[in-house]
Amino acid sequence: MNEEEIKNKAVLDDEFYNTLDEAVFALQYYKRRGMNVYIPFRDQKLYSLLDDRDSCYIKVTGENYETYTKHFEEEQRKRKIERLQEEIEALEKVPEYIARGEAIIYPQQKKDWEKCVYAKVSDLYVGKDLENALEIMESLAKDGDMEKAYKIYKDANHSGLSESSVRNIVVSFSEHGTRFYRYDAMKSGMTLTEEDEKALNKIDEKFQSYQTEKEDL
Repeated sequence: MNEEEIKNKAVLDDEFYNTLDEAVFALQYYKRRGMNVYIPFRDQKLYSLLDDRDSCYIKVTGENYETYTKHFEEEQRKRKIERLQEEIEALEKVPEYIARGEAIIYPQQKKDWEKCVYAKVSDLYVGKDLENALEIMESLAKDGDMEKAYKIYKDANHSGLSESSVRNIVVSFSEHGTRFYRYDAMKSGMTLTEEDEKALNKIDEKFQSYQTEKEDL
């Protein structure tokens, strides 16, 4: 069969392949058995009787396997260096983060705040969620303007997980945190459950106790 005939007679393999290497391995399996099969991968059709590893990589990435692998490894090394630099910069900001937080939280929260700072600069977001939470908390402490604080929150363009992390920090350490949580729920169309309300009321009670202790001094 010529190339056109092979393409016209090829049978679809509709299995989902996570990586190009998995698809190539499957094509090699089919080729060894003389089977005419094609696999759609990232808008390309890869054929068991026409494509080898290099041609598959060229179709999908624009580079042969060796060149692509070299560039990929270089990018991985570059990303590791960038990540290390981000972690170093985040750790250098720890004293600043602690001081900024202590300026707006209650004294009873200082130990927990310090633990939070060290945890956040070492996790996936290397302190970016902490930075945004601090900006929100500082804005709320200044004038309590919920819309302005919410804009700071949304302008950060969070992923779902980082957004949740920021919200949890604000709720845990800002005396305006539960209002912020409810405001976010209202703006996003989320209905708070009875359990949510109980948890938020409990946090409100904790902050009220902090305020009472402060007034008694």
